[in-house]
Amino acid sequence: MPCTLGYFGSLCDTPCLPGFYGRHCGGSCHPLCSVEECDPRYGCKPTTAEIIQRTNSACKLGYFGILCEIPCLPGFYGKNCAGACHPLCTVDNCDPMYRCKLTTAEISQEQFQNQHDFQRQEGNQTSCNT
Repeated sequence: MPCTLGYFGSLCDTPCLPGFYGRHCGGSCHPLCSVEECDPRYGCKPTTAEIIQRTNSACKLGYFGILCEIPCLPGFYGKNCAGACHPLCTVDNCDPMYRCKLTTAEISQEQFQNQHDFQRQEGNQTSCNT
């Protein structure tokens, strides 16, 4: 059963944790979006452009903040960490400077391979009748 926006859990009665939003709280607000600005149903109230204005425009790729001292959080990349890696790009493959190291085709192939390996392992299981 899909939960109402802003809630998650087996009974869909647990509100999203601060900084998360959407169906089953699957979205996360930009690091510069304050907890107060992150609506648990729809995400960050300010636009990306408004958020980027709060940071130093001279930051190196992969950093943000007034003093450019904060590295991008996992899953974000680029100038002021305004880019978000594809949801299927693992944290290890999301380069904080340039985006996902894998192409969309490689991600799809990796997902297919993981699913195929899992199905093969399921097929090799034997019962433990005693």
